[in-house]
Amino acid sequence: VVDITPPTAPVVNALTTNNPTPTITGTSENGSAISVTVNSATYTTTATNTGNWSVTTTTLATGTYTASVIATDAAGNISSAGAGTIIVDATAPTLGSVTVSSSNSNTGLAKVGDVITVSLTASESITAPTVSIASQTASVTGSGSNYTATYTVTNSTPQGAAGVNISYTDLAGNAGTAVTSTTNSSTVVVDSQTPTLGTVTIISNNANTSQAKVGDVITVNI
Repeated sequence: VVDITPPTAPVVNALTTNNPTPTITGTSENGSAISVTVNSATYTTTATNTGNWSVTTTTLATGTYTASVIATDAAGNISSAGAGTIIVDATAPTLGSVTVSSSNSNTGLAKVGDVITVSLTASESITAPTVSIASQTASVTGSGSNYTATYTVTNSTPQGAAGVNISYTDLAGNAGTAVTSTTNSSTVVVDSQTPTLGTVTIISNNANTSQAKVGDVITVNI
């Protein structure tokens, strides 16, 4: 059989990892010989009968690399190069800004029905963080390095300062140190209890304090 057709360029799966010896994967022509070059080092393997291949590199420093891959079929035909981006990131993210406020007219206080909002900015892109506000699970929205967490106060929300706890991880899987305070000293105090009046009295300045005529002053003390 005469075969003068080179394989199509291999597909290289992009990868972001905190593993300094990453496993690079991709697909190519079934059974083809695979040559992967990363950071001036070359690794070889053979694609399976379903076209999948993988190689594991030696230690790579934190950084962004291009994996260039060629395939050679059984007849010796060589493909053009396929390429993919490999990011090695061993640095844990941090939160540069964390603030908390309430939808109450006094943003440092929250009653039942008020929404407490935590806004955060990370040092790099992170996956959606896990946030609790006043020991309750918050709803989180956002993307990249900016997220917002919200919680609506209910009758069962613990009274007092609404504690904040934020857990977060970057795209490479590095976990940041959990954050339990704001960066600008902002706080929100939860007060979900309806006030009551302990003592209420009413009195007139009339000689008979339970009576009042025109011109008398009635006083209510609470």
